[in-house]
Amino acid sequence: EREPRFLWNAKMRFGKTFTAYHLAKRRKAKRVLVVTYKPAVEDAWQTDLETHTDFEGWEFFSRSSDIDPSVISAATPLVCFSSLQDLRGRTEDGAIKTHNQWIHEVVWDLVIVDEYHYGAWNDASRDLLSGEVGGGEAELAYALGGDVGEEVQNDLIDRLDNIKGQVFLCLSGTPFRAMASNEFSDDQIFNWTYTDEQRAKEEFTAKNPGKWNPYAALPQMNLLVYELPEKLREVAIGGKRNEFDLNTFFAATGNGKRASFTHKDQVQGWLDWLRGQDMDAVVRALGSSMAKPFPYADTNVLRYLNHSAWFLPSVASVFAMRNLLAEQQNSAFWGQFTVLPVAGTQAGVGLASLPPVRKAIRNGYDTKTITITCGKLLTGVTLPQWSAILMLNNLESPESYFQAAFRVQSPWSVWNPDGTDPNEEKVVKPACLVLDFAPTRALRLFVDYGMRLGDGTNADNDVRELSKYLPVLGFDGTRMQAVDVDK
Repeated sequence: EREPRFLWNAKMRFGKTFTAYHLAKRRKAKRVLVVTYKPAVEDAWQTDLETHTDFEGWEFFSRSSDIDPSVISAATPLVCFSSLQDLRGRTEDGAIKTHNQWIHEVVWDLVIVDEYHYGAWNDASRDLLSGEVGGGEAELAYALGGDVGEEVQNDLIDRLDNIKGQVFLCLSGTPFRAMASNEFSDDQIFNWTYTDEQRAKEEFTAKNPGKWNPYAALPQMNLLVYELPEKLREVAIGGKRNEFDLNTFFAATGNGKRASFTHKDQVQGWLDWLRGQDMDAVVRALGSSMAKPFPYADTNVLRYLNHSAWFLPSVASVFAMRNLLAEQQNSAFWGQFTVLPVAGTQAGVGLASLPPVRKAIRNGYDTKTITITCGKLLTGVTLPQWSAILMLNNLESPESYFQAAFRVQSPWSVWNPDGTDPNEEKVVKPACLVLDFAPTRALRLFVDYGMRLGDGTNADNDVRELSKYLPVLGFDGTRMQAVDVDK
């Protein structure tokens, strides 16, 4: 009989680290082991422990610590952080690494496996990093910490090589494959989805009028899908479903300043269309007596586009877009944005590409930025000012799509805005936007995601419930309107 194991299927931006520590505290755990495929999350685990009064007197240990864990009193709660790759590493004669031997000797009160979906890493998950250097190897190696070469099996706990734990807790924002493979039974899975969160926000306001709402700063997501004019789409219709193909439309060649789009005229047309400069499209829209429904011309949408991420298919397309936006015909409008290409080796691997973006955004009030990426900064990163993401590539798995989309759902609020009340919270970002230009693909993934969030008893109702809190608006060439889920 194996140890008890549980899965927290908690949406991105939930606060799994902090909540897991509270579980450890409630269980009176003195020895907690945190294992992950993503070494970069060490900072979050250490910060949450060391900066919160709830965990005063607890000790944090990792390979970078200069304390000897063996001298820590058995009465002191100890959190040990390790990457799975380091833990499974062996010396030349096959023995456990010396610095890890003590970890194998302890019977841990609680073993936490973070970012559990990386354990079932496969082609679908790889989508998110596919545009990186040489097909994503650098970012993939960073995410998996060098464990790329071997086949990753589904059951990650079984790969912990005789780590002894009383209870195993797995954490993930997109554990769809673990759930689909029945790795956990229903009574082992605890869900907190985006729909749960937004429903809680709505119900709190209804039950507590006038009171501070702890969910208020969590923005409502909106999915905006746009059908582009035929003259732009025609160069990129094909593929297995004979649909508009974003990877073809934004295909590019060349490096750095020499990068250029294969269909440059059409991409330029798309940039013009975005801000309502396509006269044919404008005439059709005005014919239906609508305000300008184009993203960078629509006053309802424009205020969320001061800081956005543009998710393109490849390193070449990232730099081609940077180059095109800088050309003379685009400088008058697009020149108001600081354009940040975050791709390729010069941007640095993993979190190394984050500081320049933070520096350009500053506090976010008096700056405007467009961060162009093909995978970097779209997993495990928080940039509160990002309020919109433009999906400009062919992601086909809901894991990859929503891992990227939820980057823009992180809260942005200011406490004590007037300096008179430390308990007053001003929400700067009540909503956030996902803009997609391949409508059928976007709606297919939306339905897939909605069904996975539900309990499986009524798929139609699950999707309807998601659309209540994540509205879908569609632009069909003449007007922007809510998409009827049943249709």
